[in-house]
Amino acid sequence: MAGRLELHGWRAEVTAGSGDQGLDIIARQGGRRIGIQCKRYDGAVGNKAVQEAFSGRAFHRVDAAIVITTGHYTESAKALSRKTGVHLLHVRDISRLHRLR
Repeated sequence: MAGRLELHGWRAEVTAGSGDQGLDIIARQGGRRIGIQCKRYDGAVGNKAVQEAFSGRAFHRVDAAIVITTGHYTESAKALSRKTGVHLLHVRDISRLHRLR
């Protein structure tokens, strides 16, 4: 995922994994920092990923939190993302990251 981000002009730093406080990648571009929780799933991504990204945003003090998956999201995860401001994207949406607020 970090390599794909870099192809789109982001500087991507992979976090420590264990103890990452909810974010797998911190990406930077044009003075902006975003935190990304990556989920390589065939099925549905639920609330836990949104909660992790939300916590990671506060811990790492990034401008935006995003969950990116190869799968899809549960309705509950979508509802939680609307309340928390965590963006839910598919891996195909990487090229549109710079548009997120």
